[in-house]
Amino acid sequence: MNSLSVFFPCYNDKGTIGTMIFEAKRVAEKLTSDFEIIVIDDGSIDGSRELLLDLQSKNKIPQLKLVLHKKNRGYGGALRSGFEAATKELVFYTDGDAQYDIRELPLLWEGLADDIDIVNGYKIRRVDPIHRIIIGFVYQHVMRWVFWMPIKDPDCDFRLIRRKVFEHIELTSNTGTITIELVKKIQSAGFRFAEVGVSHYFRTYGNSQFFNFKRVAATLWRLLFLWIDLMILSIIKRPAMSIVLRKIVEINFKEQKSIIQNHFVSSSSDMILDLGCGTGEFSPYFPKNKYIGVDIDPKNIQYAIKKYKKSFSVADGKCLPFADNFFTKVLVVGVFHHLSDDDSRGVAKEIKRVLQSDGEALIMEDTKNSAWLTRIMQRLDQGNYIRTGEEWKTFWGKHFTIKKMWTLKSGVSFYSAFLLINEKK
Repeated sequence: MNSLSVFFPCYNDKGTIGTMIFEAKRVAEKLTSDFEIIVIDDGSIDGSRELLLDLQSKNKIPQLKLVLHKKNRGYGGALRSGFEAATKELVFYTDGDAQYDIRELPLLWEGLADDIDIVNGYKIRRVDPIHRIIIGFVYQHVMRWVFWMPIKDPDCDFRLIRRKVFEHIELTSNTGTITIELVKKIQSAGFRFAEVGVSHYFRTYGNSQFFNFKRVAATLWRLLFLWIDLMILSIIKRPAMSIVLRKIVEINFKEQKSIIQNHFVSSSSDMILDLGCGTGEFSPYFPKNKYIGVDIDPKNIQYAIKKYKKSFSVADGKCLPFADNFFTKVLVVGVFHHLSDDDSRGVAKEIKRVLQSDGEALIMEDTKNSAWLTRIMQRLDQGNYIRTGEEWKTFWGKHFTIKKMWTLKSGVSFYSAFLLINEKK
């Protein structure tokens, strides 16, 4: 019998979330003896969190788990937390506002055949104010057409998904666009869908967080970039095409290569780690037997091995498979602007660990700039943590001694570069 995770994103749903939890318990008990109920409170300010904590303290539902966001992360952020928190074989979620009936979960359960990975609900009849029905109808059909959706109602948040799916996809959206990202990435990964009609009801408590001009406009803007990413960049990001386009946009990395040649390449005895090597563009500057390139993307590594015939491997910068003090130099180009502050600190710690005392690290990272073309290119690159030059300087100064620093323009992109010394204490 399959185990089940049920989770609800909750933001100011005090009037409905308690009932939904108890209903979820009753439904889950009929389907399996191994289940959990998770509520993601996304910074509620209406008393929802207090209600949830009180309910948990009474221990009437021992399967209840709470994930409490200190600040509101948006609908996408709440869903991502839910998928991360779920531990069972099947994952079901629906919204905490009770516009869908948790008692219809068995309809999805019955639709989950051996050859099906996700059962998606679709609204038999949408029950909302007329303006929302019209907007929803247009949105649903436009999304199905422009994203080539495999289901009729991608905006229906009543889904049962095999947890193994999330081993193959990575979600990044923090807003309501996550529903489109979720469905499209599951489709692109080759998983199979089934659809089941479900009921939809009027909201009985609270107000929609979406339907105002500012939020709609922001969503349409994000959807544009999501479409470019999922429908265009998925092709462009193939290593052979990606490196050609990057060379065009960044003038063949002329500025980066100049710094590497003039300030980083020195002794032939140096052992070099190229962290986040991508397709191995900078590997020709280093001896074959003294160079190791690592990247988190297997496709990049396959391409680099085939083209450059050097030592490349798949590795995560937060846990490098090398002994302490193994390298005399570490090169990192365009990695940290993809990492959160916590992840950046983790990778910096790993660099210090594998780098010898007084060894050098050359770091080059995208830097904030107001030029509109630069901002568009950085947005397409999906670097969500681009800092200013001063912010980069402050960050690296906490971990290394800064020997030299540069600001440079590479095509339409702006970089901050730092030559660092690893002075271990």
